[in-house]
Amino acid sequence: EDGSLVYKIHLFHKQLAPGSIIYRKKNYVGIITSPIPLPADEKSECYALKSYDNSMKSFGITERSLNIFKPDSVVSDNDIAVVLIKSEKQLYIRSVIEKANRIDLVSDAGVKSYKKTKKECDVHILGKVVLSTFSPNEN
Repeated sequence: EDGSLVYKIHLFHKQLAPGSIIYRKKNYVGIITSPIPLPADEKSECYALKSYDNSMKSFGITERSLNIFKPDSVVSDNDIAVVLIKSEKQLYIRSVIEKANRIDLVSDAGVKSYKKTKKECDVHILGKVVLSTFSPNEN
């Protein structure tokens, strides 16, 4: 080894395995290595999710983009985040707007609203996207 640092990032599956634990091996496709540090503080790791469609193209995220996110359940309005739709066990990349009684997820297809109560919501925010690669689509 040459002694240089390599940063490792877990790459999530789009569809999560059954169970309530999100951050576990069954939910990872593999590990991405990076020779440069990613935007996170030293107390938290970053994770990644690949884009599988062009639903966020106007936000600069295209099919095959790699999206690095920092775990955090709180994001600011209009932040791009990785969200889990619990009923679908599916991860999405969306712009998030939180209201008193709902969470709006924004994509190029429009806005999808989810009812929110003090006890429950079908949307779980996994974290804010801190870096996305741009992968132009081949025609």
